[in-house]
Amino acid sequence: MGIQLGKQFMPPYQCIGVVRGDAFVAGALFNNFDWPNIEITFVTTTPRWASRQVIGRIFAYPFCELGCRRLTAITGARNETARVFLERLGFGQEGIHPDLFEHDDGISYGLLKRDALKWLEISHVESTKTAGASGSVHDEWGGIEGQHSSGDRERSSG
Repeated sequence: MGIQLGKQFMPPYQCIGVVRGDAFVAGALFNNFDWPNIEITFVTTTPRWASRQVIGRIFAYPFCELGCRRLTAITGARNETARVFLERLGFGQEGIHPDLFEHDDGISYGLLKRDALKWLEISHVESTKTAGASGSVHDEWGGIEGQHSSGDRERSSG
């Protein structure tokens, strides 16, 4: 993960994967947890994965389970698709980081819990399960299975 960004994510981290049928369509990686903040990185294989229910379930992990007050996302300045996506989720631009990535500057975005409440209300209706468990959440595209996994310093990668 992080190959396009030219970064390696170090444990500890938590991943939530989104699967349709047998196909991986998206993932959210949470790392750099320093309460009240945690960083999130999205990885997608299709632009049509982000239903309201799935976003609500992903956001329930940091805001409801960890008790965070904010999320931080950092993307490349030239990654217009990711920047628009983050803004549609409610993230606001917070900073510019020159030469953060090998071939691009970084732009940091923040999302406060109060600005994520519209997503979290949907998540509660769908009975979010705790992180570390697997389960399904149904959405308007016929159901998404969310897979949770964590990385910690004792676990070897691979």
